[in-house]
Amino acid sequence: MAWLVRDTTVLASLEVADTFRARLRGLLGRDRLDGALLLRPARSVHTVGMRFAIDVAFCDSDLRVLRVISLDPNRVARPVRGGSVVIEAERGAFERWGLVAGDELAIHGEAPSPPSSPSAPSPGGRRWQEARHRLARVPGARRGATVSRPLVRRAVHPTALT
Repeated sequence: MAWLVRDTTVLASLEVADTFRARLRGLLGRDRLDGALLLRPARSVHTVGMRFAIDVAFCDSDLRVLRVISLDPNRVARPVRGGSVVIEAERGAFERWGLVAGDELAIHGEAPSPPSSPSAPSPGGRRWQEARHRLARVPGARRGATVSRPLVRRAVHPTALT
């Protein structure tokens, strides 16, 4: 389990949503949140379809708080310039924690990222397969137009690699 920390003070337990699916799900379908949820990368959030109001902290890549707001259900927050991480908690949590713009936060006890080597086994008997970053021609586009394909990492069953 991960913890949200300011200086040497633990503020809350922390769920980290750093995959597309986890960020897409976010807090939807929940009645409450114990602790906080960190979304990365993210510059803006919404509360459309949510059941409760939240506090939102927009942070830069070093987890320095740039802006703190509260959002009622069915609202959309404007993107924050320089923001790359968003921390969400139930309304009133940031006031209890004393969280304000300018605070420098840290994450302790975060789950390790996937293995960097495609051949390194991970828990559950799966291996990570990576696609290389490459340029591909865009069909129907003007001559010489290309698009950059991002690095893709996905779990594959070991028998599929042989």
